[in-house]
Amino acid sequence: MLKAASVSRIFKRKHGTVKALDKASLEIKEGEFVAIVGPSGSGKSTLLLALGGMSHPDEGAVMWQNQSIYDWKITKRSQWRGSSVGFVFQSFNLVPYLTVFENVSVGLSLANKELTSTQSIESILEEVDLTDRKDHLPSELSIGQQQRVALARALVKKPRLILADEPTGNLDPDTGKEVMHIIQLQHAAGTTVVMITHDPNIAKLAQRTVKIVDGNLTCS
Repeated sequence: MLKAASVSRIFKRKHGTVKALDKASLEIKEGEFVAIVGPSGSGKSTLLLALGGMSHPDEGAVMWQNQSIYDWKITKRSQWRGSSVGFVFQSFNLVPYLTVFENVSVGLSLANKELTSTQSIESILEEVDLTDRKDHLPSELSIGQQQRVALARALVKKPRLILADEPTGNLDPDTGKEVMHIIQLQHAAGTTVVMITHDPNIAKLAQRTVKIVDGNLTCS
């Protein structure tokens, strides 16, 4: 389904270059739940962005259904991200002047799906237990509630792939468990999940763990 083939990513810095990914290869099967772990600065987020079509590799390819996504035109890649990929970041990236309901609706607009889907939005808000907060602004929510809004925005379009970067990183343990329960339910329904985490207990929830150190991958 999704494959990184000898992907390298090199960044220029004032004092030289940094190889964030060094011929990294990873194959993810449809419906799989994979956790990516590793120390800070090891290339985890760079890999996730490359897999999601947001960071063009300097070498290698990222394949989706046997097609190289970076050979697509930018518009096609954007459409693919909008319709097939749900991103969940540690920073929630909510629009501060939009209500919970409106923030979630952004996920549908990115997928080019008509906003007649009031029922879809209300359904996902019920799943993440935010129905009673749908008219609230992000500033009126707790940190955990904001993360659930971000999760709902990613899930409302029913993506085939979830890419989650430290989805519990800013949360207390109990709220983190709630968020992971939602992600596990999505995986149980057939969605492919690729998740970055620094928490070994969270990583254990995945079917497979991939470790990255200095841009190099090892599987376990």
